[in-house]
Amino acid sequence: MGGQHSFIFVISILFAFFHSGLAQTLDTSQLREVQQFSQETGADGILLVHRGNIIHEWYNPDCDSVYMNTASAVKSWTSVVIGRLIAEGNIESINTPVCDIIPEWEAGCKNGVTIEHLLTMTSGIKKRTSRSGPKRFVFMEEDFNDFVFNIELDTTPGAVWSYSNEAVQLLAPIIERASGMETEAAFKALLYDPLGMDSTSLFRDPSGNAVVFGGAKTTLRDFSRIGLLMINEGNWNGKQFLPEGWVTNATKAIPQNPYYGYLWWVDQANGSFTSMGDFGQLCIVYPQEELIYLRYQTCRNNDPSKNL
Repeated sequence: MGGQHSFIFVISILFAFFHSGLAQTLDTSQLREVQQFSQETGADGILLVHRGNIIHEWYNPDCDSVYMNTASAVKSWTSVVIGRLIAEGNIESINTPVCDIIPEWEAGCKNGVTIEHLLTMTSGIKKRTSRSGPKRFVFMEEDFNDFVFNIELDTTPGAVWSYSNEAVQLLAPIIERASGMETEAAFKALLYDPLGMDSTSLFRDPSGNAVVFGGAKTTLRDFSRIGLLMINEGNWNGKQFLPEGWVTNATKAIPQNPYYGYLWWVDQANGSFTSMGDFGQLCIVYPQEELIYLRYQTCRNNDPSKNL
């Protein structure tokens, strides 16, 4: 995923706007300004949720789809599913060695990679962008899971942060083994159905494996439910769906990157956290303001591989 720093800047601009006017209320002119800003940055749809209620929704009338490709924003959902599996007792903790669940990944076993390493992009697998050669991107493969089972480490786990789709895809077989369900079925049982997300599905590779690092299909309203779960500290309709303290830890900057948590982008300056993908697919959560801002851009996307 590219352009993350530019969108951190966008997040800061939006925070300054909301913080100046939302403590009391947002009037119609302010909402128009937010919509105009979103349109000027290429959005095809936006949604604003304040204190659990939709206060503004807009879609580009020239765009023929209300569905969005999440691109890398789905990574944050994967973090939530791991949290659910820990809450259900299917995974002991983030400190669990991946070798306990997927012993087929020999490099992970030899080097003591943990669930936390995969959640924080510190597994030792560096970012890959090549379409050929030994360091090629996972998207070029037929079977994503088989590919990541054979991937080698580039650095010592925990030493550095590097944005790796391959590292996140390793969480797919972990979710399958821990839940006893195929990945999409696990997402449905642990996330979609409890939250009422009825218009969402994961992308699949050519071999049929569900992809957990990018490309999911959803709507702004479905996506907003992830934001609501997080803004309520993992509580949904009175039930604690995520472990106590999970949201705080997941949205706290890690030592290796001041802008990253457990597959969530964080902005310590304003206390917000974001699920983010290429082309500005965004779900920004402002806990203190009890506000969620969502944005998608779909009609002007012209490189399918960027959606992953």
